[in-house]
Amino acid sequence: MAQSIWKDYEVSFGNIAETDYTIEIPGVGTIFSGHAVRRPGETYLTVVINDVCADYLEHVLPAVTALGCTADPSAVTFSVKDGGGTTVDTVQFVADWSYDYDHSPSALAAPVNGRVSAAQALITSVLTDSDVSVTLGYASSTSSVTAEADSGDVQAVAVPLASYTGLRYVTVNGVRYDVVDACARYALLYVNAFGGWDTLLMEGRESEVDAYDRHTMRQRYDNGTRSARGTVEYVNEVTRRWTVRTGWLRDEQAARMHHVIGSPHVFLYDITDGTLTPVVITDTECQYKTYRGNGGQLTNYAITVELAQDMTRR
Repeated sequence: MAQSIWKDYEVSFGNIAETDYTIEIPGVGTIFSGHAVRRPGETYLTVVINDVCADYLEHVLPAVTALGCTADPSAVTFSVKDGGGTTVDTVQFVADWSYDYDHSPSALAAPVNGRVSAAQALITSVLTDSDVSVTLGYASSTSSVTAEADSGDVQAVAVPLASYTGLRYVTVNGVRYDVVDACARYALLYVNAFGGWDTLLMEGRESEVDAYDRHTMRQRYDNGTRSARGTVEYVNEVTRRWTVRTGWLRDEQAARMHHVIGSPHVFLYDITDGTLTPVVITDTECQYKTYRGNGGQLTNYAITVELAQDMTRR
């Protein structure tokens, strides 16, 4: 059974005073060797292994150009062995940082509103090592296609919606996404708090700006010459930012916005160009907006993202 990485997982070595032990990833090898001592007053020797294992849960940007699956190493199985090489425990951790006691770590999808553009690729995650069946819903019929599994425990599933004319909705692993003919240019592709890839269509207006950090130095010059320069600008550091806005959200949808704003893995998805740009969200808080708290009106969010690459002009 999968375990959330945020929740302490204790490995018990039994009623012993101390032991050497290792943590291993099957097929990879030993990632940690240590020595554990039983705590005073305790009957059993136990070790919490989350901090060591967390560093080995990663995310890989999925391909978005064709129907299929990309292995996402956000779920990994670990084995704990004692000093004699005997396996004491085996656990599969999922990169679930939700701190949600009621959440099942096997469920990775948490779309904010489940709306996707007919022109984009739908990206979501499924905890499985098998092929993933995708249901395509039309006005009066349904069909299914299969996304072939990659070699891994989590499949990042890509469904290029523009390949299917007349779609009304798509269902992946029991989660439904409504396909809309939106004129939105951007969506955010991000890893949610449960450890799965999600997309949020940004249906409000967007803006883009370049900020400059200018570096200059002084030099001697002949002020009798009109073209002489006393201040030399030797480099400009460029910070590119976008502000994108959601559509109107109901209370239960706004309550899921923390999955987006708190994500450390975000890409700006340009639906028009079909490109993914690595960005960081610069907003420092997520307000849990409600219809009542907004004066009896639906809510929306403006999110500012910054290019996660260096740009200079010299």
